[in-house]
Amino acid sequence: MTRKPFRWLILGVIVLLPVAWWMLRGEPVSGVFVGFGGGPPGGSFFPAAGAVSTFVGQQLPDLNVSVEGTGGSGENVRLVNNGDTDMGVAYGGDLHAGYFGTDEFTDDPQTNLRAVGLLFWGYDHLVTLQGGDIHSVADLEGKRLDLGGAGSGSALTGERYFRHLGLLDTMRLSYLGGTAASTALKDGQVDAYHWVSGVPNGAVLDTMATHDVVLLDMATPAVESGLLDAYPYYRVGEIPTDGYDDLDAPVPTIMMGTYWIVNKDLPDDIVHDMVAEAYSQDGATFMRQAFEPLRDMTPAQALQGLTVPLHPGAQRYWEEVGVDIPESLRAR
Repeated sequence: MTRKPFRWLILGVIVLLPVAWWMLRGEPVSGVFVGFGGGPPGGSFFPAAGAVSTFVGQQLPDLNVSVEGTGGSGENVRLVNNGDTDMGVAYGGDLHAGYFGTDEFTDDPQTNLRAVGLLFWGYDHLVTLQGGDIHSVADLEGKRLDLGGAGSGSALTGERYFRHLGLLDTMRLSYLGGTAASTALKDGQVDAYHWVSGVPNGAVLDTMATHDVVLLDMATPAVESGLLDAYPYYRVGEIPTDGYDDLDAPVPTIMMGTYWIVNKDLPDDIVHDMVAEAYSQDGATFMRQAFEPLRDMTPAQALQGLTVPLHPGAQRYWEEVGVDIPESLRAR
């Protein structure tokens, strides 16, 4: 896929979005422009959005999908809710908090959000270097930790996690994220970094390319502290050994769904047609080849972990392929 320089991408989005909204007011899918909020460099969101938009664009040539660089999950929730972009990628925790007006969205519910389905499972990575004095999450007390890019799902997840454990205020925090966080760890500017992503992740691979690393167990403290009861969209999982060559054994961690989200006012036919192509058998093959974490993008997993209602266009497709839709997720 050929990428234009970032500044031209942003300029194109600014120019084309007003046209897109005018064309989307109930008109047939023809020459329509759609903005898709991705994420920051080194993360999983931008390549995931790129894979979906590329395939859908090939199958629906009259639909022009423009992937936009953003700060990540938390920012995407606000952008999509406000109609500043038509769709985006968000972690289940930020989607839940936004729609229901909790945590960082307290008194500011983002009720214009609607869900499409699961893109991939996001695994919490807590990365430090071998040979240091950090062997567990508890050892991070008083240390320098990069939580993830400001406004990203990684940072918001990290804040929830470490606040719940009583460690957040004890550490010296930074908000770089992605490959910038990897560079900071390698240069000795931080003692560890936190990053939520699919497996494998580019930032973690970047660190492993030049240094021996330790991925810390985040699951045990989560279970022992009751974090999974406080935040039901998290679950226990394992970072698999086939994700990174340097792992001798799976690493217990917490994980959550990463979802395709849309603004509620995006026309039903556009959403339906995009979903039908992206989750088709041909789409599944393309997604896995384009970005490995999208192997999770199947109808069988589409609604797992989801807590907010579906867009009517997405619901219509899931009904067509026989997915059972709980009442709590039905379009409204």
